[in-house]
Amino acid sequence: MVEELDEILEHIKKNNNFLLSGGAGSGKTYSLVKVIQTILDNNSKAKIACITYTNAAVKEIESRISNNNLKVSTIHDFLWDNIKTYQKELKETLYELITEEEFTIKTTSTITYEKLCQLKEGIQYKEYLKINEGIISHDEL
Repeated sequence: MVEELDEILEHIKKNNNFLLSGGAGSGKTYSLVKVIQTILDNNSKAKIACITYTNAAVKEIESRISNNNLKVSTIHDFLWDNIKTYQKELKETLYELITEEEFTIKTTSTITYEKLCQLKEGIQYKEYLKINEGIISHDEL
């Protein structure tokens, strides 16, 4: 573990991203928690974005480390947090994806661009697709 930890910390020193992968039960979460804790111990002001594949992993990492400078999220939540304020662009792109034959989002609903623009809540990200209400899921994100 020490060799892997040193290798990851070296990547971070060089401002490189890294991907920690392995099979189930191989210690990915343990290793990641050790890396994050080491960084925070060495620099309490460090800001860390940790992106995982599942909500279960998010909860597990958050249960092991509690720090305001650590943001743990799934890739979909991370993306949504970064694009949700671009409502005009989201509506335009969503409409294109609904109407353009080569990009079609598979839906039985039809919606006009005007209706998309009038949505009170704007485009929202949830666990399901409901185009008429401006709701997209991770597949559309």
